[in-house]
Amino acid sequence: MKVDLNLFPHQVAFLNNKKRNLCLAGGVGCGKTEIGIIKSVRKNFEERNSIGVIASNTYRQLVDSTLSRMLIRLDEWKLPYKLNKGSMVLQIAKNPPILCRTLTNWEKLAGIEIGWFW
Repeated sequence: MKVDLNLFPHQVAFLNNKKRNLCLAGGVGCGKTEIGIIKSVRKNFEERNSIGVIASNTYRQLVDSTLSRMLIRLDEWKLPYKLNKGSMVLQIAKNPPILCRTLTNWEKLAGIEIGWFW
């Protein structure tokens, strides 16, 4: 499936960067959430044998900003997904699960084997 993306040059550079660990930092409106969504969906399709994690500072940020924007994009891209709001697990198509977590109690993430995170 081909999706037309309208990206800033720094987002294209970030998306095409093959380094293992990347960080995109910037102010409001610079496209951090958008590129995080794109990169996460790509990783979920590429790394078919690994669980991913999407994390935010707080539960409100996770639900109101990160996940709400992600679900809008998945709908726009016509990708089937299921979000279990009880366990906060997102599954896109038949890909591996994505754990949606807050970093308020980051110690709870210890010991989870993951392939990627955002």
